[in-house]
Amino acid sequence: MFKQVKVVYHNDGENVGTSSPICAIEEFNGDLTEQSWKCVSYDNDIQVQVSKYEVKEIWLPMWLETSEYCQNPIGWKFLWAYHKKASQMPENAQRALMEISGEMQYWLVQLVASDTRTAFRSNIKEQILAWCEKKVNNDTPYAQPLSQKQMACITGNRWNFKGTQEGVSRSNLGVYMEALV
Repeated sequence: MFKQVKVVYHNDGENVGTSSPICAIEEFNGDLTEQSWKCVSYDNDIQVQVSKYEVKEIWLPMWLETSEYCQNPIGWKFLWAYHKKASQMPENAQRALMEISGEMQYWLVQLVASDTRTAFRSNIKEQILAWCEKKVNNDTPYAQPLSQKQMACITGNRWNFKGTQEGVSRSNLGVYMEALV
């Protein structure tokens, strides 16, 4: 279930339309009519006067507080963008998977959010959900829910990191993504 909330965005970039969320409208103490000067776009330096703050209506899961969303909006958007059903995953799964980044987060969301057809994938999905439950309660010694071999199995051997914790950095992600094609 979802709720619609009004969030105050601060137009903090140098261009019109570059904004980031600050807080729920009820928590805002500033002047919503305040104006500032911004460039029309990244390739057009003509200055125009715009509202410094704007109110947008967004949809959030019922359990997610607006203040928590505003602390990491890009992280939440990436998590939900990985799969059409990602925002409907259990709360514990979403919270735990927010702590994992990069390609591993992508693969785990793909598995947890989708319907599984094989017993192997169902077992792996249950293992991930059990780890998520423990992770949220700080009751697991493991930093990630699956071993390197399990990751290689669910990704079709596209997860080839020699058993190290290094994983994929954003700088070499392209090399690994090319292998997917």
